[in-house]
Amino acid sequence: MTRVFTPEEWIMVKATRNEPNKLVEYRVSFGDEKWKNGTVQKVFKVHLCVDGDIRYRHCPSYLVDTDDFERVYKALVELKKKHGFNN
Repeated sequence: MTRVFTPEEWIMVKATRNEPNKLVEYRVSFGDEKWKNGTVQKVFKVHLCVDGDIRYRHCPSYLVDTDDFERVYKALVELKKKHGFNN
């Protein structure tokens, strides 16, 4: 059984990429994910998006000479606080 993620809310963070004519973003999400054992868990997820399409099979990478990681982290902290997970 595949995990199924249902986002409640997300923040789009523009990626620093040199990809002409393509919009590359990180989708930082909070929502419910159904796990193999049948339970539903609250989770945070980060997806890579190109031109608005989620690349489900691509793990996001963060260029070391940019602030992409810090901006994604800031979005995660924002969602965490907003949904009451301050610890």
